[in-house]
Amino acid sequence: MYCMKYAESVNKVLVSVLFGLVVVLGGFTIFCGAYTGTIYIYQNIIGMLYGVIYLVLCLNFDTEIHRMCEKTGFIV
Repeated sequence: MYCMKYAESVNKVLVSVLFGLVVVLGGFTIFCGAYTGTIYIYQNIIGMLYGVIYLVLCLNFDTEIHRMCEKTGFIV
């Protein structure tokens, strides 16, 4: 079953399309902010870099995060 959190198999095409959408929208945000002058390029790039690092960490440690949350939430 695709598109579920605990699915055994992952739809790689969907994941690739969604990551591509994140990159395109991020680039669009940087361009619009720089064009209108409402944000600084450095501020936006560093913020997006921290967001990507956080996303990668969450994806890598996803099973451990869920296991620890289940242990703390369902202590017998």
